[in-house]
Amino acid sequence: DACSTDANITVSSSDSASGSCPIVLTRTYTVTDECNNTSVDIIHTINIDDTTPPSISCPVNITVIADIGQPSANVTIGLPTVSDNCSTNVSFTNDY
Repeated sequence: DACSTDANITVSSSDSASGSCPIVLTRTYTVTDECNNTSVDIIHTINIDDTTPPSISCPVNITVIADIGQPSANVTIGLPTVSDNCSTNVSFTNDY
């Protein structure tokens, strides 16, 4: 600003997000001087995209040998561990 010192200039911003993958963050900056003259809005667009697939780690293989005529046995099968770099809400579905 030609009439204001840097100490008398106010920079404000606001954010607006849309989408989920990718997320588009639109940040709008406005500069105001001590006489309340305001700049045109400066738009900064930030694209946040997750391109890393989730990972899964399965429990070790087990072998169960059934003997006909013997009482049944309970077998506990461990669950896989799943993770994702960008999400804390990761789920898996099994079909057995």
